[in-house]
Amino acid sequence: MLTVNMFEGGLMVSRPQRRDDALGFACCHLEEYLETSIRVKTRAEKS
Repeated sequence: MLTVNMFEGGLMVSRPQRRDDALGFACCHLEEYLETSIRVKTRAEKS
């Protein structure tokens, strides 16, 4: 749900502005979230 809502929100803001800034921000935020909160950490990273 988070992924879909983030992209939909980015599109809803980007379309009237005719700029991709909001969609790019949503992509960067989602990538950071996935890397810091979701990705499985290796043994070296856990230490």
